[in-house]
Amino acid sequence: MDMAIELLGFLEAELQGDIEDTGWKHGYGLEVSTPVLFQLESLEAELMTDGNEVVIRRMAGSKPKFEDLCGLIRDQVHRE
Repeated sequence: MDMAIELLGFLEAELQGDIEDTGWKHGYGLEVSTPVLFQLESLEAELMTDGNEVVIRRMAGSKPKFEDLCGLIRDQVHRE
């Protein structure tokens, strides 16, 4: 779950994303299987975790921009 929180922080701080605050910004963590909606320009997506894996699903916006975001996230994870 820590990875999901770090990822939300990255999306907000580095990519100026508009992230739904479900309490994660205040240290409450994420509820398992509860999606957190976020928007990056015209791309809307949701992030969910089961405690072990993080899943990001595109809700609206272009597929190429979503794929670019996924590539950026993969690069960020591999740097750490």
